[in-house]
Amino acid sequence: MIAVIDCDSLAFSVFHPNKVLDKFGVPMRTEDGSKFLYEEKTEEQVMSSAEYFMNKILSSSGASSYIGFIKGENTTQLRLSFNSEYKADRKKTDPPKWWNFTKEYLINQWNVYEANDGEVDDYVVSVKKQVPNTFICAIDSDILGIAGKHYNWRKEEWVTVTSKQEDDKVWKEMIVGSHNGTKGLTKCGEKYAEKLFKDTEDKRTAVFKEYIKHYGEYKGIDMFMREYKCLKLIDNLDISQYKPIKYDNRVL
Repeated sequence: MIAVIDCDSLAFSVFHPNKVLDKFGVPMRTEDGSKFLYEEKTEEQVMSSAEYFMNKILSSSGASSYIGFIKGENTTQLRLSFNSEYKADRKKTDPPKWWNFTKEYLINQWNVYEANDGEVDDYVVSVKKQVPNTFICAIDSDILGIAGKHYNWRKEEWVTVTSKQEDDKVWKEMIVGSHNGTKGLTKCGEKYAEKLFKDTEDKRTAVFKEYIKHYGEYKGIDMFMREYKCLKLIDNLDISQYKPIKYDNRVL
């Protein structure tokens, strides 16, 4: 089986600071006891951490091969052309100190692919949908919400999602909005969506009609398409150049 790995979330875990330990090996806290104390990793520790996480994920999931993707250039350009507020709710900050180092290490040492002109989620889903004998390794709820059998490496558990559950998730988000800067329908939350979907199997048509009802025909159709294109993960990217890498357990 081929593991398709979202390496963005993985990278953040790789370079996450270490807890400061006392002389007895117990994690230390701030004076008020509310938080743990942390110290940044060294280069050697980041490399060792990358080896640990990759080996753990692949061996625990039983993968024989893998294809990994990490954020590249122009990742949100397409969706921003539909919606200028896409992911506007996320703070614009400089990359963490060890981001570039970790990214280059995963690319050079583990042959992870850089996802350019598209989001990592879309590349991962496109491989899952187009390549037989694949499963997704991720912790992100958006990716884990698509149809298939996936491995949540943080929880070390398998997740199975049906096509109906995938569709239901998208149409519900079309009503309530989501964290990616999409708005959904004004003042319509989960209870509104539940009531709308209660007696219908054709959620697509029901949602489409709601958009026209709320915004009028012209704006409603435009808003419907904008939100859909921002929420629906792309599964038909050209992934012909991305080849599985055979996995052999290794140590640094």
